[in-house]
Amino acid sequence: MAKDTIVSEELAKKFTTEKDADTPYRRWIAREGLEVISALHVPDLRTVDVKPWPRRGGKGVYINHDASRTSNDCYVCEIAPGKKLEPQRQLFEEMILVLSGRGSTSVWNDAGKRITFEWKQGAMFAIPLNAWHQHFNGSGQDAVRFVAVTNGPSVMNLYDDPSFVFNTQYDFPNRFAGEPDYFSPKTEPEGFLLPT
Repeated sequence: MAKDTIVSEELAKKFTTEKDADTPYRRWIAREGLEVISALHVPDLRTVDVKPWPRRGGKGVYINHDASRTSNDCYVCEIAPGKKLEPQRQLFEEMILVLSGRGSTSVWNDAGKRITFEWKQGAMFAIPLNAWHQHFNGSGQDAVRFVAVTNGPSVMNLYDDPSFVFNTQYDFPNRFAGEPDYFSPKTEPEGFLLPT
């Protein structure tokens, strides 16, 4: 049974060594001026400390799960009341869960196709690969907070070039071609399941 599973110290050290290593990904986070929470469990993502994130125009903190390699990560981001994040594109996948607040996101490509959709607490959506996007706080009184899961560590460690990862001009039309209903649900959930 899972409760009887024992992880050897040798295996645990492999994970720790990789997470603490001087990798392109870790160096990039340091240059962003953000901290990394390394833990097995974060009790409440809505209350973790976030620090100013000048490049994005909000506040943030990265989170790495202690028991996993750095193939993926997550970060918590906060947008001040009435504010917006800076536009960004990236060559890694990103899935967002809105923890609190309400707002909107604009997504566009180099072909000029732009769509904007609204969201609120509990919304979940993915940013299309390498599409420009910008998040807006829809409230003048309350901050927005979301958590995003990415495969950024793998991509950053592979290319070791943040400029390439964040500034490559290439549209993936099979992923996003500016469809007006791109972020509209295609089916209704059945219980807790959404057919994919």
